[in-house]
Amino acid sequence: MDKEIIELYKNSDLPKEGWLQSCFLCKTYTSRTTHITNIESEIMEYNFFCFVCKECKYKFKKNEILYFNFLRDCKIYIHDKYNFLITR
Repeated sequence: MDKEIIELYKNSDLPKEGWLQSCFLCKTYTSRTTHITNIESEIMEYNFFCFVCKECKYKFKKNEILYFNFLRDCKIYIHDKYNFLITR
């Protein structure tokens, strides 16, 4: 089964294919990513990663509820935006 990586980030003036993107939470430029979820279809496995800056990751370590809410929001976003990948 083939694998594809999909990276989530906030829109910014940075190039879409660059290694720096805006943090999905606060829009700070970062190269750090965190794994969100995997979704398998019949022909492909999709790995979703999200750009999250060091400060936001630190906030998540201090506040688990904030982290779980963030994961929930990311999964809702993935379901809304990438649902066509699952239904192929």
